[in-house]
Amino acid sequence: MKIGLNDVPPLILGMVRFLLILLPAVFFFKKPNAPWIYLILYGLTISFGQFSLMFLALSRQFPTGLSALILQAQVFLTMLFSCILLKESVKPNHLVGMITAGAGLTLIGVGQYLGTHRLYARLALGVWRGRCDESFGKF
Repeated sequence: MKIGLNDVPPLILGMVRFLLILLPAVFFFKKPNAPWIYLILYGLTISFGQFSLMFLALSRQFPTGLSALILQAQVFLTMLFSCILLKESVKPNHLVGMITAGAGLTLIGVGQYLGTHRLYARLALGVWRGRCDESFGKF
């Protein structure tokens, strides 16, 4: 990403990413049963908008690791907005996605706190013992 940001404006990179995803998808997937305005708004916010803003932040020397964490938080924000604005209910597959994203964020945070090698050693020890909770101890 940093190589592209040196030569190409961030919003152009976002547009190119959007088009590289959109063009093949048009030929392989049929149109969802939704009004065009929703499809356009979804594409502009999730694909183009989200990554254009990320490229803009990276061009301003925002740390790449932190940008990955912020993108991971999208899972929770999307669910929150869909419940509030669209009155959607939380389904089991939504919970699985949020738990998976939360576990990933937790592992990243614990890895930063303990150091990556200590985290892997403790996880391996917990799996070997069959009890992950005892291998972590107190933080």
